[in-house]
Amino acid sequence: ETFADAANEEARLNSNIGTNLNSIPVHNNALWDEVWENLDNYWEDFLKQKRKDAGVMPSTIKGLNSAYRYLKLFCVKGVYPDHKFYKKVQDYMEMLPNNFLKGKEWKGLTYQDIEKKFDNSNYPTLDAQTINKHMNAHKQFFANLSDENEIYLTNMDKLKKLWEEDKEDEIRNAYTDQDLINIFNSNLLDTDKKEFLFLKY
Repeated sequence: ETFADAANEEARLNSNIGTNLNSIPVHNNALWDEVWENLDNYWEDFLKQKRKDAGVMPSTIKGLNSAYRYLKLFCVKGVYPDHKFYKKVQDYMEMLPNNFLKGKEWKGLTYQDIEKKFDNSNYPTLDAQTINKHMNAHKQFFANLSDENEIYLTNMDKLKKLWEEDKEDEIRNAYTDQDLINIFNSNLLDTDKKEFLFLKY
């Protein structure tokens, strides 16, 4: 192999590398910036689709709109809503006060402000069940966008739910053994209700 042959081979390899690099998909943030700038319209289109689904209750629409208020906190110019980004959103939401959108004490604060003060804070935060509901609504929104046009495809479906405490265990643990004895021995309950409670607890 001559030096000329080696130079030609190097040029060919460099040419292939350039071609391969150019073929790597690049996220177009301008695409998403347009969505964020017109988010109200995109969300309303999403709700129209949801309302067409059979059996959708007004309470479901109300819950979706509640989730939308959180969506607007995080989805702003420059954001690409992929799994990595939404894992951070999940972390931020675990720090948020449970009345962040309504409480006067939080007015004017951003989620970044909350993060800075979180270690020295003492307030009830959003629970895992609420966060999961909001995250699920956001997933549905992005899935609806990608159904309409695959250029909006994200990998948010990989986002795992937060662990939720068992509500039944919370209720059960709210009663002491003596409380349960008093309930089962009460004359205020019918026999069938006592039997039901006994089986449940």
